[in-house]
Amino acid sequence: MKSFFQTSSVILILILSGFSVPQAQSTPVTVSQKPASKRPAKSIRFVPPTPPDPGEPGGRGQGGGSRGECRPYESLTAFVPKSGWGLTTSERPTIWFNVPQGLAEGVAIAWVLRDDAGKTIAKVSFKAPKTPPGVISLPVQTIDGLKVNQTYRWTFSIYCDPQEPDQPVTIRGRITRSALSAKLQAQIAAATPLEKATLYAENGIWYDSLTILGLQSQKDPAIAAAWTDLLQQEKLVPSGPIVPCCLSDLSERQKNHENSSQILSQ
Repeated sequence: MKSFFQTSSVILILILSGFSVPQAQSTPVTVSQKPASKRPAKSIRFVPPTPPDPGEPGGRGQGGGSRGECRPYESLTAFVPKSGWGLTTSERPTIWFNVPQGLAEGVAIAWVLRDDAGKTIAKVSFKAPKTPPGVISLPVQTIDGLKVNQTYRWTFSIYCDPQEPDQPVTIRGRITRSALSAKLQAQIAAATPLEKATLYAENGIWYDSLTILGLQSQKDPAIAAAWTDLLQQEKLVPSGPIVPCCLSDLSERQKNHENSSQILSQ
């Protein structure tokens, strides 16, 4: 009991003397905004559509074994899907080729487009300028353009041996023009070039996706990476950079309707 009164007295004295027990100080919390993490760019992903005639033998075009002056072109490859067939939404799409040894100056080249019944729609012949190893592009040259929901067959031939002009190095492919849905049209209209290429690839539209990337790849590292990624998904490896060859020459020829005998339309 005595101890209780002694303790109570001490507490009373402390209170009367104005002594206050220190309160625990709260530490102010500063909510700092974390630096925005650099999210990796969305990877491009090609979703191959089902070919219009899955039972038909297909495969990617490649130059194949050659001899003599045609040997440099034996590894010529078309940048198309493994099936050899692809979609586009363009009236005049662009086709891409890998030329590991380049093109000799003056070598004769012929590009022919036929409809699915075998009728010749267009034919373009020209002599190539000296072209370094790398990737070249060739615009589809037709006066009326590709028709929606129609499949076409094209051949790209290099007449490299004057001694055997009837045995060119030839690669082949097929292309179908499709129409975009209204929803996809709206998405593409509001998209950046890389987003457009990604949308096309996700919807199986190979030619348009590849062309957007190819035309922009030397301006934007992210697009250059997507270009390589898209090609690798179809086991395609560029032998070098994109090099000038035939695009400007052929476009100008089509524009001015020069050498009309070399551009046939039926």
